[in-house]
Amino acid sequence: MNAISKFTLAAALLAVAGLAHQSRPRAEEAPAMITLKPMSAPGASGRNQPFLLDTKFGTKQAVSYFFSEDGRCLVTVMVAEAFNGEDVPVSTTVRFEVAIGDGERARLDTAEGKSLEFACQAHAHELAVTAREQIPVYPSGT
Repeated sequence: MNAISKFTLAAALLAVAGLAHQSRPRAEEAPAMITLKPMSAPGASGRNQPFLLDTKFGTKQAVSYFFSEDGRCLVTVMVAEAFNGEDVPVSTTVRFEVAIGDGERARLDTAEGKSLEFACQAHAHELAVTAREQIPVYPSGT
């Protein structure tokens, strides 16, 4: 193979590797707010009405969904260390489940001051998820 062919082959391989890296699904940073529909709702997977949250907040990654039952949002959130490039996190994933009444809120905080707030609304047919940043507060003497 001559030098030009080797260069062309190397450039093509780098381009393919770059495209593969770009097209790999990955969670985005938490949007300011997103409204989810319940998993069992008809058409819940519509483009403007997502039913699954997959987002990064700080160094954590959260995946969440909910079901509507008896006027409550039954929320499930799984939290793990977020992927950092090609490194695979070694920590354990934690799963939280909480029932939030219509018009009520629940919040998941991290030690680094990032949080996700879940608000059950529209008679438990919508779950508003808001990303917040707060200054971490530590008890005196720590």
